Amino acid sequence: MYSLPDPAWHNHGPSASSGARSPQTIRMNLESDHVHNVSSCRGPGRHSGRRVSGTLINGVLHRLLLLALLIPGVALSLWGSTPPAEGSLTPVNVTTWHYDTARSGLNTHETFLTPALVHSNTFGLLFNLPTDDFLYAQPLYLTGVSIPGKGVHNVVYAVTENDSVYAYDADSNTGATAAPLWTVHLTDAAAGTSAVPLRDYNTTDGSLTQLGITGTPVIDPGTGTLYLVAHVKDSGGINPPYYHLLCALDVATGAQKFGGPIKISAQAPGMGINSIGGTVLFNDFYQLQRSALLLLNGVVYVAFSSMGDYGPYHGWLLGYDARTLQQVSVFNDTPNGVAGGIWMAGAGPAADADGSIYLMTGNGTFDGQSNFGDSFVKLGPASGSTPTGNGIQVQDYFSPSDQALLASVDGDLGSGGPILLPDEAGSASHPHLVIGVGKDGILYLVDRDDMGHNSPTGNDQIVQAVSTQIPSCVAPLYFNHQLYINLISSYLYSYSVTNARLSTVPVSQTVESLGAPGGSPCLSANGLTNAILWIIQASGFRSGSSAILRAYDANDITHELYDNTQAGVRDLTGLAMKFSTPMISNGKVYVGTGSGIGVFGVFPPPALSFSPPHQLSVRGMNGVACTVQYSSDLGAPGNGWQTLTSLTLNGSTQTLSDSGAGNAGQRFYRAVIGTP
Repeated sequence: MYSLPDPAWHNHGPSASSGARSPQTIRMNLESDHVHNVSSCRGPGRHSGRRVSGTLINGVLHRLLLLALLIPGVALSLWGSTPPAEGSLTPVNVTTWHYDTARSGLNTHETFLTPALVHSNTFGLLFNLPTDDFLYAQPLYLTGVSIPGKGVHNVVYAVTENDSVYAYDADSNTGATAAPLWTVHLTDAAAGTSAVPLRDYNTTDGSLTQLGITGTPVIDPGTGTLYLVAHVKDSGGINPPYYHLLCALDVATGAQKFGGPIKISAQAPGMGINSIGGTVLFNDFYQLQRSALLLLNGVVYVAFSSMGDYGPYHGWLLGYDARTLQQVSVFNDTPNGVAGGIWMAGAGPAADADGSIYLMTGNGTFDGQSNFGDSFVKLGPASGSTPTGNGIQVQDYFSPSDQALLASVDGDLGSGGPILLPDEAGSASHPHLVIGVGKDGILYLVDRDDMGHNSPTGNDQIVQAVSTQIPSCVAPLYFNHQLYINLISSYLYSYSVTNARLSTVPVSQTVESLGAPGGSPCLSANGLTNAILWIIQASGFRSGSSAILRAYDANDITHELYDNTQAGVRDLTGLAMKFSTPMISNGKVYVGTGSGIGVFGVFPPPALSFSPPHQLSVRGMNGVACTVQYSSDLGAPGNGWQTLTSLTLNGSTQTLSDSGAGNAGQRFYRAVIGTP
């Protein structure tokens, strides 16, 4: 059953806490069907107008539905109260990958979801929001968006590998919100344009058939603009037939803004692969836009790598003015070499308060001068042309001592993404830290103010290097002096972080192995309380099975609160997407899949009604356990609740009988989620 506080009693009247409308009683004369408000229930056993309190969510009594049966003169009563301080809903805008430019993965303003509520009796799959293809990108979320002709909605945004964009109501999929609020398709089969077929690369990747929008978009809430990059093939006769489009869409309508879309192109000085006469050219076919976009100081940054090292290719970071879509910066990480893709398992470049950008590069050429394969790279503004591009340049870097070995064995350092740690994790001598891990399985803790460059004799020049001995393709997560990391075909681990030092071995790990390829966790909490660690197990990507959403007590990750296999098939959602990451806002968890978004949350209360002489009707979500209880005296210990029956709801109206109803002076009924 719901693990909420015991019902509170209060006198009928205006709420003293928030000015919300006071509880009311509905008195129904079943012979005349006349309904009117009264100040209290009258009849035998009247309880001085006292009411049972529940939790109101968006105007819905979320703890229970309560019926009062008074005989004679049957009365039907539904009571509620203003929400308590804990358990209320707090929508949080999620405009970028992992919530912020530090890539923290934290929503510390989640006031509704608690460890007590997140278990299979009360929490599960609420509904699916369908799309036309795979969602590799993380869903994004905006509150209070005014949609022309459709009112104001909390909106969840999804992009697909079919070059489609969806805006859905984030809270409901019924009635007018069953369909998307708007949809944009960036290609047109009739005009000969499509996403890029994977067969054009002569390769396969699970059930993936095409490449469209792969990197997570970014939203500018100030201008109401969603930025994304779509990969397009034009079979209408142009040569070459491939290109990337940078789009700026209105969040309310999906309309293109600022003169978009624009075709992406770039060049940088250098003699590396794909160069002509000392200029390296961007190749639309080989370059894959995998990393999440970054919006920083009015510039949209877009990173590129390759499709599975199919090349030749380079790592690129391109910057575009967010208001004009004009290119303002170009960075190539191997202009005099090859490779160095910036893919980071879908993570986005990170940025600090000073405007510096941090990324991790894949295997490629390294010399510490113009080529920075297998490196942590710190970028900042540059004036004019530089050895690596225009408008932006390398400010600092760290590359492991065995970089040449990593490059030779496809040992991408940049198989994971960096996160910037808060100052509380640092020390007086190392207050500003960045951390990441790649295929070598080493957690590199690096001082952002002095990154250490490269030493052929070891990595002692950085703050710390801790070997996990297991490869990784994820971004870690830091919360309250704990670092969480999921490693390939292994467990979710926790390391302690104090005074700029990691514990050299994990302090805890999950009971369950999460398989390959691993996932980047996110965390919801109310400040430092009710912390829940969320992760998507994507081991079913190649086998064609469902994504597995797992929730752990962040204070003890040996304690799994929930996973969506616990209730059989009830909570199974779409195909698992590798490197996918959950998004949490407003009491719900959004999971991108091969066919849309699975929306998880606390189950709504069942509807309960009474028909004389003794028939009850209950209706609620299919597969949810429910208990119907009655009380003859709400003033008794525990309010006198006794179980009438327990049942599994089936989505339709289910009837049951209380043969004792006609013999009682009065009875109250409630239907609650779960079993006592």
